[in-house]
Amino acid sequence: MGPRENRVVIATLVTLLFILVAGCSVFQGNPFVGDWLDAAGSPVPDEDVEGEGFVLDTFVGSGHCDWDSATFLLISWPPGRVDADWVTSDIDDGTVRLYVRDPDAIFASSLQGEFNADAELPTDAVATGLHRERWEIWTSPDDAAIYLVGPDHVEQWQRATTFIGCA
Repeated sequence: MGPRENRVVIATLVTLLFILVAGCSVFQGNPFVGDWLDAAGSPVPDEDVEGEGFVLDTFVGSGHCDWDSATFLLISWPPGRVDADWVTSDIDDGTVRLYVRDPDAIFASSLQGEFNADAELPTDAVATGLHRERWEIWTSPDDAAIYLVGPDHVEQWQRATTFIGCA
């Protein structure tokens, strides 16, 4: 093989390696964290822009507290309502609710039940219209849990009984 063929082989291998690394990083990301949309397809305010208010925010737990296996979902209540200026005490009075995807049961004593990665959607559950990529948020009258409905399964995230914070 000559120098030209060697360069083609090396370029092909580098391209394949780049595709492999880029593809893996997409799958390593948290599918619940990022911009959420309402039923009309418009982004909902997450308080990143001052003065927009707040509807919904999701974030991964803090790594320095060893909470990075958990995902938090803060949502105004009822879902879709714009909260002009929420504070953590709103979680205690119910106008903003905190739900947790807690596969390692880190917060078991602070939640109203256990995370279920393969839940059944209750028959009384209703779609909120809030969605991110292929995930939709559903609620039921028993608001101890919120349901994230994906293309091939349903997850049940539990409601926190109080604000959870990491120092």
